[in-house]
Amino acid sequence: MNFNYIINPETGRKVSIHGKTGKKVLKTYSQLAGSSKCTEFHSQPIRCNAHSEDEINCVYTAGKVKGEVGQCKKSSSRDIEKSRKSARTRDSLVKQFEDDAGNRLLKSWKSKKFNRTVKSAITNDEKRKIEEEEKNNELLKEEALKKIKNCANCAMSISNYSQWNDNDCDTCENEKELFGDDAMYFRLRKSELKNFSEKIYPMLYEMAGSDGDMLDRFINDNYVNDVYGQENFDDFKASFIKDGNKSFMKFYKKVLDLHKLYSKKVANIKDLQESINVEVYVNLDDESMYYHNFDSGLSTYDIKDIVSNYCSSAKNAGECCRIEKCRWNGEITRCDKKKGCKNVYSDSIVNKGCNTSDKVSRNKTYRSSTKGTCIF
Repeated sequence: MNFNYIINPETGRKVSIHGKTGKKVLKTYSQLAGSSKCTEFHSQPIRCNAHSEDEINCVYTAGKVKGEVGQCKKSSSRDIEKSRKSARTRDSLVKQFEDDAGNRLLKSWKSKKFNRTVKSAITNDEKRKIEEEEKNNELLKEEALKKIKNCANCAMSISNYSQWNDNDCDTCENEKELFGDDAMYFRLRKSELKNFSEKIYPMLYEMAGSDGDMLDRFINDNYVNDVYGQENFDDFKASFIKDGNKSFMKFYKKVLDLHKLYSKKVANIKDLQESINVEVYVNLDDESMYYHNFDSGLSTYDIKDIVSNYCSSAKNAGECCRIEKCRWNGEITRCDKKKGCKNVYSDSIVNKGCNTSDKVSRNKTYRSSTKGTCIF
C-alpha cells in the first residue's frame, strides 16, 4: 500500500502527505481523531469554553475545521480563564459567541414556553381557525419566534436607552404570557437604562467634565463589577431579577449625594465667576473636588489659591477691587496740590484702600492707585 498520499476531503483528490496541503489535511484529521473531549465542541463556542473536566480544559479558537472557522482545542495555558476571555473578545469569534448565546436562549424559551404560551394566548375561536387552517398556525408561530429573537437581542445586546427604544424593546416587558418571569427582567432593565441615560450620566458628565475614562472607572468600580459579575446570562438574569434594582438605587444615591456636595461648591464661587473664569470639577477616582482657572491654567483643591493668584496679577487698584476678597495695599502718598487730589484711594483703616474718594484735601494722605500690591 502507498502511504505517501491522502485524500483531501475538500476536493476529493489525492495529495502528497509531504506537501503543504497534505500536512494540513493530516493535522485536521489528527485533531478530529484525537482523544480530547474538546473535539466534540467544534462550532460550539460556549460549550467549548465551559468544558473543564478530567484535567482537560478546552478553549475556542479561530482555527478551521472542515473549512469553517471555529475549532475547539485542548488548552495547555496556565491561565485558562484568560485564554477563554481572549477567545470571547477576539474579532473573528465575537459574532459566533453572540449567535451561540442567542440560539441557546431561543432554544430554551422555545422548548419550555413556546407551545404553552402560544396556546394560552389565543382565544377558542382562534384555536378552531388554527385547526381549520394550518397556515394561520404557522404565521402565529413565526410572529412569536420573531418576537422571541428580538427580545433575546434586547436582553443580551442592548447597552443604552437609545438602543432600547430603537429596537422597540418596550414590547418585551408587556409579554408576560410569552416570557413569564423574564418579563420582569425587561422592566428592571428598562428602568436601569433609562435612569442611567436621564439622571446618572448627566450628573457624572457635569462633575467629571470630558474625562470619559475616569467616568467609566467610577461606574465599573461602584456598580458594574458588582451587578454584572456572573459568567453566563442565565445566572446574571436570575441575580438581576432577585436584586430588583436595589444595587442601582444604592449607586444612584451615591452619585446624588456627591452631586449635592458638588452643587454647593459651585454655588460658593458664583460671585467669583463674574471676574474669574473658574469651574469646579470632581475627581471621581477618589471623589475629591478641585477648582480650575481656565485663564491661568491653575488647578487646585483650595479656591484661595486661585483668588490669591488673581489678586496678585492686578496692576492697579481698579483691577484689584473688582473682587471683594482682594485688597489694594497702595503706597501712602501726601496730597500737596492746592486744590486737593482727585480720583485717589483714601487712606482709611476701615476701607483698607479699596474705597475711592472724589477728592482728598491738601496736606492729607492717600493711597496710590498705581503703586502698590493687590493681596488676598
